[in-house]
Amino acid sequence: MDLLTLSAINFLLGLTILLCCGYQVKHQSSGSPWLWFSLSGACLLLNAGIALIADLGVQISLLLPMLANAATMSMHLCVLFGLAAWQQRPLRRWLYWSLVLTVVMLHLLPVMQQQFRLRVFVCFSVIILLNIRALGLLKPLKLSQLSVASRILGTALLFNLAQMTTRWLMYGAELMAPERFTQPPLLHQLGFFCMTVFASILLAGFVAVLVQQQHQLLLHQAQRDALTGLYNRHQLAPKITAVLNQSSRQKHQVALLLLDLDHFKQINDRFGHSLGDKVLTAVATAMQQHCRDYDLLFRLGGEEFLICLPDTGPQQALQKAEQLRLLIRQLHQQQDWPAELQLSASIGWTCSNGQSEVMSLIEQADQALYRAKQLGRNLVIYHSDLQDLPTHQAAQSSA
Repeated sequence: MDLLTLSAINFLLGLTILLCCGYQVKHQSSGSPWLWFSLSGACLLLNAGIALIADLGVQISLLLPMLANAATMSMHLCVLFGLAAWQQRPLRRWLYWSLVLTVVMLHLLPVMQQQFRLRVFVCFSVIILLNIRALGLLKPLKLSQLSVASRILGTALLFNLAQMTTRWLMYGAELMAPERFTQPPLLHQLGFFCMTVFASILLAGFVAVLVQQQHQLLLHQAQRDALTGLYNRHQLAPKITAVLNQSSRQKHQVALLLLDLDHFKQINDRFGHSLGDKVLTAVATAMQQHCRDYDLLFRLGGEEFLICLPDTGPQQALQKAEQLRLLIRQLHQQQDWPAELQLSASIGWTCSNGQSEVMSLIEQADQALYRAKQLGRNLVIYHSDLQDLPTHQAAQSSA
């Protein structure tokens, strides 16, 4: 292909990346990576636009090569920042911005304006550094663990790094020994073609990132309760079974806590379902903050929750249950709720014993919860203590 055709293709690729990724910035709450990806498309658009002007024979000033090189370096910089945001990896952006701006300002020196190969050599050095750093964001993961999007973007970076390094070495050799090395005219055209290939693979990678994000969103919606963000009841059996199997192999116990908010229907009837939803959300958030990262929290429906505590024996389970009961009892002090809204919870709990099954454990916890309701609510009852408790007791609550 001639340079004009390649420049036109790169222009269209840049416009496509800008529009597609810019659309995601507007329609996604976590738009940070898409902002950088869209800016990379804008930089490619600018670079290709300048190349089109030059290919059409329009007289250009000395500042346009500086602008074209700045656009090329900025494109790779935006890809790096986008990958860092997507992978949620820290990055000293000011350091890379400073590097690019420094190289851009060097273009104002007479020696840079007069020597095309020196400009290219310096810019390629920066781009190679940015590509290496971008690949480093994917390096900690094993190849088998990489997503399709990561593999496509990694392929784009590897291709670009390989072709840039090859041309960088050739330009460097010519700068050091111009009498021995002369670049063929085809090399410049090859660079435009490589940019086209790189941009095409990048676009495919950005599409794969979008598909991956949408898949994760659908998976989250299928597994999580829409209001509280906790696991829904459909995830209860498989996830707790996996915990029980692992604990059985390690000969550890698992505790299940079944928690029910007392008189929650009255809260909805008196204060409205909107406040009732806020109460449920606040309770879920408080439980998450006071549980370990590997504890499993479920909303079974309505005001009923289940908590699975791996590697937890009866003593630790009792402490956690009492902690959660008191936490919910005092939750109104941290919220902007009506003063007359009094919140409490009843908790029934049990611990696994050997080859316990999920449904049998839940049934035990439910029996303990039912007895806590009978005995006056705002209580914690252990299933193993049921036979030692009275069948009925006047309503009372623990402070």
